[in-house]
Amino acid sequence: AWDQKHNIFYFADSKVCEIYRISYMLENNIPQLGEREIFIKETELNIAPDGSTIDSDGFLWNAKWGGNKVVRYAQNGDISHIIEVPAANVTSCCFGGIGNNHLFITTALDDPNMECGNEGMDGFVYVIELSINGVETSLYG
Repeated sequence: AWDQKHNIFYFADSKVCEIYRISYMLENNIPQLGEREIFIKETELNIAPDGSTIDSDGFLWNAKWGGNKVVRYAQNGDISHIIEVPAANVTSCCFGGIGNNHLFITTALDDPNMECGNEGMDGFVYVIELSINGVETSLYG
């Protein structure tokens, strides 16, 4: 997730349960990355950070694989908000909708042979209207 307001790039490494933060500067429209630092180290067992997005306040929203939730983090790493999701494996999130204030949350099935909805509420996309807006999407290419 790219925070263009603060020139910070975030990415999650689900395997090691960490979210990294890297500052960047644009030179000829090409990001020049600074040093990588750990932003969040997931400490809850069997929960891994997964896909993320940025809101208009520069907060990071991160989906929690195995955690039934999306967490909103301030720039200092403090948890600002938690959205509970009725699915175990929350995979990603993004803002959209007419006012860019709807958070779309994707989830995955535990068993790829299972059909959506047969076990709990896994495998669906959830949409939540918020009082917070996402940032404009940057086009690549």
